[in-house]
Amino acid sequence: MIKIFNELKEGLKEVRKILQEGKELKITITVGISGRKKEDLLLNWPIEKLNLSVRAEQALKRNGIHFVRDILNTPQELLKLKSMGRKSANEILRKLQEKGLSLPPKGRR
Repeated sequence: MIKIFNELKEGLKEVRKILQEGKELKITITVGISGRKKEDLLLNWPIEKLNLSVRAEQALKRNGIHFVRDILNTPQELLKLKSMGRKSANEILRKLQEKGLSLPPKGRR
């Protein structure tokens, strides 16, 4: 948060300088929605951010799973995915648990 504030502060200094020089200025501001749960943000992570082994990551991609939300929305068990072994499935589950996420119980996907 402090880093964002400092970057904003530096950006505003640049804006001030440009305006003082009488130049035209166009500004685009992107604001994140505050109050979102950590889990909601994690769901939009690409699977690469989980730092999985190459084998586990490739198995997910082969099955069309590219984001964390896709793992949680998979209609079948991880072990039933094509090219998914027990070791890779356990690794994925462990990485999800490290982030505070878990697969929903069977029948709730």
